[in-house]
Amino acid sequence: MREPGTAPEWVQGDALALVVFDCDGVLVDSEPISQRVSLEMIAEHGVEMEPEEMAARYLGTSDADMAHDIERRLGIAFPAGFVDEMQARKLVAFRAGVLAVDGAADAVAAIASAAPGLCVASSGPREATRVKLESAGLLEPFDGHLFSAYDVPRGKPHPDVFLYAAARMGVEPARCAVVEDSLPGVRGAVAAGMRVLGYAPGGGGAALRDAGAEVFQHMADVPGLLGL
Repeated sequence: MREPGTAPEWVQGDALALVVFDCDGVLVDSEPISQRVSLEMIAEHGVEMEPEEMAARYLGTSDADMAHDIERRLGIAFPAGFVDEMQARKLVAFRAGVLAVDGAADAVAAIASAAPGLCVASSGPREATRVKLESAGLLEPFDGHLFSAYDVPRGKPHPDVFLYAAARMGVEPARCAVVEDSLPGVRGAVAAGMRVLGYAPGGGGAALRDAGAEVFQHMADVPGLLGL
């Protein structure tokens, strides 16, 4: 932590100016809810998948990309409006209550007090991100700076949403740090030329490290890892 009254390192040079958080699994514990709804909906259309396969294939990707990949792999076609209905069902479930990831509130507060910019770059729709953060009590520090893979041509693992967030926040990619928990997210942030912290709360994290992330296990450690 820096001494009170001194400028953080990023103000003095080309270092940190923006911290970009993923949402699901990083700020809020919404992934089990999202996965449950996804599995229920694809099952309604004849696609059975184990939770482990769903996580391995689609953790960190958008609902639209997931649906397109299932269609491509299995040679099927979901009905028109399938993804919209999935997102609507998930919104209902998120409004019923989403908890913050342990340590996330303290980490966000510490970063905000140190003065770098804050934003979210999620694979989910912006409204869903807003609902989840509001439900978990984490919306205010981000001051409406919520960016979505649905805002850009390509979702994670492409760098588009990270580059879009940096551009909208007026920060060069090299002065951004990203906090991610998924392999597609880490790959996208690395491709964007940003520093990446890979959250692996269960230990391990070898795949995230191999993709270019600095792996950590406790969200409360983020400010210290960033030198704030």
